[in-house]
Amino acid sequence: MSATEELFVGLDIGTSKIAVVVAELAQDDTFNIIGVGRTPSSGLREGSIVNIDETVSSIKQAITEAEVCAGCQIHSAYINIGGEHIKGELAFGMVSIKKNANVQEVTAEDILEVNNIAKNIPLDPGRQVVQLHPNEYIVGNQDGIQDPRGIAGTRLECKAHAITASSTALDNIIKCAERCELHVLEIIPGSLAAAHALLSEDEKELGVTLIDIGGGTTDIIVFENSQIIYTASLPIGGEYITKDIATGLCTPKKAAELIKKNYGSVTNQQMGADTLIEVPSVGGRPPQKQPRNRLVDIISPRAEEMLETVWDNIQPLFTGREATNVTAAGVVLTGGTTQLDGLTELAEEIFRLPTRQGTPNNLAGLQDLVDSPEYATSIGLIRYGADTAKNTLSSHFEKPTTLGRVKNWFSNVF
Repeated sequence: MSATEELFVGLDIGTSKIAVVVAELAQDDTFNIIGVGRTPSSGLREGSIVNIDETVSSIKQAITEAEVCAGCQIHSAYINIGGEHIKGELAFGMVSIKKNANVQEVTAEDILEVNNIAKNIPLDPGRQVVQLHPNEYIVGNQDGIQDPRGIAGTRLECKAHAITASSTALDNIIKCAERCELHVLEIIPGSLAAAHALLSEDEKELGVTLIDIGGGTTDIIVFENSQIIYTASLPIGGEYITKDIATGLCTPKKAAELIKKNYGSVTNQQMGADTLIEVPSVGGRPPQKQPRNRLVDIISPRAEEMLETVWDNIQPLFTGREATNVTAAGVVLTGGTTQLDGLTELAEEIFRLPTRQGTPNNLAGLQDLVDSPEYATSIGLIRYGADTAKNTLSSHFEKPTTLGRVKNWFSNVF
């Protein structure tokens, strides 16, 4: 790596896979992918770690592959967090603006203070704020301010969107990282990471919904007027489809996953309905030939059910507000499950909104290895890290007394 480049590592801990991506950021802001590691995930269920030992083993394997590929050692990373426990909350803070040399105007210290107050919202026991995203600042009677620095006034208020998570889930990620001798730079919700990889500023301003369908969870993040207005994680994902295939075709789960990736579709339009596919059997019996339309009959109802569940969660956002401000840029789908033939078209039909599949772009180097929706979170973690590094009010760690571990992260976004 040359002196003009900076190294970033993204570690995606998912239900079905562990992915590590190493990239160099050059002076022209180009990301050069120099290392990729991937291994099947063990020890996670519906996005949350349920077995430390198995998860650590999977992470170590993925890190080793990435190190060999990149030709360097990995000591730190930006890491994602997922699971049904991820929720969005409204947050509010207010402070008096301090006088400085007889001038009373907003300083960076005032912003940090009001954001920290907003972050300390009442939460149920065992939960904490992972990310705080100020949506609006108010100075006196002037609202709608994005960056209040230098504005004169006596009172500063902050309205924000707080992304909260289970303290136990955060602690488990840190434990796994420590056992892998990995320093956690920051923990970022998967939906936020994917948004950094896939959404343009124009889409966020117009209003857009990002839906990341992973193996065990579906993460949702909604932007309106460039601000986050909703985040959630649903306990549904591609593994449900895999299990349906395994049961419906009486085949091992690993074989069902391969069949889904190679032949999976929600429609018969891409391949003839009578096309035969080879299906491994269980119990030592020989493989069988099955018509592809049987596979479609298994996948399609489950995919439709999953998308309708997502719609049930986001549809209330359109009530009582200008729908065009939330839906103008439509929906972006990502995650490995979205590679099923016909899924984007089915989503567009269910949501009645323009829908596209999101894939990371503007990459160099080994970009072919990550040119897939499966790597949206990994690439997003890297881009989040680069954006944070540029921010003069960048994220910092706080070390609470509970468990004596770093578990609260604070991010300023202007």
